[in-house]
Amino acid sequence: MGIDNIDNIMSWYREATQKNIYVDNTKTLCDIIHDQIRSHFDELPEKKDIVYDIRGRIKEEASLKEKLKRKPKTIKTKEKFFSQITDLIGIRILVLYPQHLKDVHNFILENKDKGNWILPEEPIAYTWDSDVKTFLHDKVGISKKKIKPKSSLYSSIHYLVKPNEIKTTPCCEIQVRTLLEETWGEIDHSFNYPKEHENKYIKNNLKALAKIISAGNKLVEGIYDCTAEK
Repeated sequence: MGIDNIDNIMSWYREATQKNIYVDNTKTLCDIIHDQIRSHFDELPEKKDIVYDIRGRIKEEASLKEKLKRKPKTIKTKEKFFSQITDLIGIRILVLYPQHLKDVHNFILENKDKGNWILPEEPIAYTWDSDVKTFLHDKVGISKKKIKPKSSLYSSIHYLVKPNEIKTTPCCEIQVRTLLEETWGEIDHSFNYPKEHENKYIKNNLKALAKIISAGNKLVEGIYDCTAEK
């Protein structure tokens, strides 16, 4: 993809997301979808006990343009832009306890069943840990075929969501993880985004830290189970 083509796509993207069917013309379409989906989480039962934090962002144009340069084969047609670039809108749900991943998972699926949201694909979970893989399938409800490892040892659950009334627009990527996983993710991001760090010492120690984080999650899970039994 040449730079001229990227500029054309960026111009088209800017025009497409400025157009919306709502009265509030001060917001882009991405802003509106973000706010809509995020507001639904206020309806999550016992939210204050389940969700530690909710964070959100709209991908900045400079970041999008850089991504298109790094992955020139990602976009083939403007018509498929929103199905091929799925992280324009991001919401991150953080929980303290691994057990609460199921509460958030069920809530997202309930919104799908009620017709509030469309999920273009099944949720995907990333983990390298076989115990966590079993937990995600047996306790959370993630399909085994959708649980995958990443070479970096990244851990998270990803959902692609669209408001039901706006079918042909950007997806919102909802990432759900524990606070400990978020700690690792932020450290890893500082070294490996947008370009992976070449220092082997950093790579090896980030992987060692991921294993410590996973062990910590298991300890937290056990602590929660002990308090839940009382």
